[in-house]
Amino acid sequence: MSPVSDALIIANLLRIAAQDLDGARRLAVAGNRNAPYLCQQAAEKVARAVAHPEGGHLGREHRIDVIVDFLPAANPMRLLLKPLEELTPFATTYRYPRSAGRISETPSTRRMALLIERTEAALTTAARVFGVDLAAPDDVPAADCSPVRDTDRAPAIICPKP
Repeated sequence: MSPVSDALIIANLLRIAAQDLDGARRLAVAGNRNAPYLCQQAAEKVARAVAHPEGGHLGREHRIDVIVDFLPAANPMRLLLKPLEELTPFATTYRYPRSAGRISETPSTRRMALLIERTEAALTTAARVFGVDLAAPDDVPAADCSPVRDTDRAPAIICPKP
């Protein structure tokens, strides 16, 4: 891949994540069971964007924990992404009935708000670190597509409270 296409992949993963998160926020307010799914999708795309410069071309991997575990310990974004691992089962949990036909109960409004808040913190941090304007057209690349390290670029990445 070329640096330009890598920068576009990172930027557009984050832009789509922002749209997914907006959808999750709107659906959560409406009490719609698809809110957790869209929050998971947003978190997955943020994790993929962070993993991409690390050589994280993870194919069809959708488990956030696997993507986060792929990141080297030197990547400070791990701290922000680790709490989002709990979203992994939401990729399917609320989209299909369980084997006995029952529908899983969605997270409480309070829990959903916390998950959205954590995902938004990871998204806004990643956008800042990679220099991505989330509102820009999809042909505008990330300003920086190098791996995230403890540098001037990412000095204040803080793990959110559980």
